[in-house]
Amino acid sequence: MNIRNILAESICAACLVAQQGEAQTRTTYPLIDSHVETVQGTLQPADTVSAPASSMVSPDGTIVEQPGRILDIADACAFELVLEPGDRAIEARQLSEVRATDTGCEVDMEIGTPPEDQLDSPSLAAHPGTSSGYAQGYFTDPPGFWVNSEQVNLSWNWFGMQSCAFIYSLYETVPSHFPGWGKDYGYLFPQWSCLPFFPGFPFYSSRVGGLEYAEWSNAIFPGCLGGVARTYYSPLSVSGDNNGRLYGNFAWTITGPGFLCINLLRANFQLVRTYN
Repeated sequence: MNIRNILAESICAACLVAQQGEAQTRTTYPLIDSHVETVQGTLQPADTVSAPASSMVSPDGTIVEQPGRILDIADACAFELVLEPGDRAIEARQLSEVRATDTGCEVDMEIGTPPEDQLDSPSLAAHPGTSSGYAQGYFTDPPGFWVNSEQVNLSWNWFGMQSCAFIYSLYETVPSHFPGWGKDYGYLFPQWSCLPFFPGFPFYSSRVGGLEYAEWSNAIFPGCLGGVARTYYSPLSVSGDNNGRLYGNFAWTITGPGFLCINLLRANFQLVRTYN
């Protein structure tokens, strides 16, 4: 932590100069009722994902067609946030490096409630029995700018344990990014499960949503010694169950040449309910 603080003070100006252009991005804000907590995660082994040809949201908001490809997903630690029906929002911010443990992985995070003016506005129900919300991941640099971000938005129908849940709408957006960062790919996969608690009984455990694999890169990020800094959403996901709970999961990887390059970036994670 001391090394990071020194680096932040010494290269703050360099970040702004080297990433040129006006900052079309958000900056960090104080969380409400926050506290620091060591959060336990689930170790996600390296894997490959077959991504079919699809469209993605580019940094400027346009839709770009992208070919199918095989994604090589590195080892990552996945963390989950949960909101009960009626809960509005929660946010977690990375404070330390991710550490391996005997049972998985962990990281120190600041956890609190984001201010209302930093959230998407509450919405009306799209359909009876519908809830909606989103999971948002973003990376910040030492001056506090959001260098890139992803948001997976979900509306789903749920009617309790006697019925499966169903997706009403699912899509991705890019809330904010800093000039110099480009989005290399973004693949969104829908998810659906509905399993009976006991064979022959009409009570189900059901969960629906979507997960996004995305990569952003920057060839002029300070501290990378002419190399490329890359951030991976591997993946960012949002889901809802048939009892109205909203879940967000985030696993991330940061790569670049050398300790300095990688440790200038921090991952952050927000889960927000926009209806019911």
